[in-house]
Amino acid sequence: MSDQELPDDIRNLYKSLLNDIILSHTRWEIFKELYTHSDERMVLLSETAPGFFRFLRDMLVDDAIMIITRLLETKRSRDSLKRLLILSQNYCQEKVYKEWESGLESIVQSEHYLKILEHRNRRVAHRALKYSDLNEDLPIITRKAIENTLEDIGKWFNQISGYLFKNENVFTAFYKGDPDTLVYFLDLGRKLDKLYMEIKKNQTS
Repeated sequence: MSDQELPDDIRNLYKSLLNDIILSHTRWEIFKELYTHSDERMVLLSETAPGFFRFLRDMLVDDAIMIITRLLETKRSRDSLKRLLILSQNYCQEKVYKEWESGLESIVQSEHYLKILEHRNRRVAHRALKYSDLNEDLPIITRKAIENTLEDIGKWFNQISGYLFKNENVFTAFYKGDPDTLVYFLDLGRKLDKLYMEIKKNQTS
């Protein structure tokens, strides 16, 4: 069976999920390039616009939490891997379906994902509420937890992609390098500012 023989609801959901997964990898790559590159880069960001870059950091982490939990939603979401699994059931062998089902369940029950889900339920989803107990005793989410979950999602998605659509996707960031350009000009501006201050000081001395 070619992918053109699949019903529109499967093909449309597949394309939507593919775009979401690519976007999630791209945004996380931006996070890594900005905040995990080096200590020197962190100092630069703190010296130029600490409030802005702290806000951006938190926003990128929360964005990753929200998109991961939506993709792995098991009950309500119409744009989830679970829904893609259900729609694909009649277009694959039962053994293959069971493997996909087991693989998805392994991701949903993983320690990494359960921590991410708890943050979504108790912190991100209730960000506007001023209840201090919502954030008490929250587990720590590491960068590795998010990266591992994104990697697991990509691998699982490619199983269905390869079986039904005869292709596998490489989830790479399409904006890669932009944070490096931003940091370059921030550093250049800092150096020029220091040079200007030295010149001004010499002129008044």
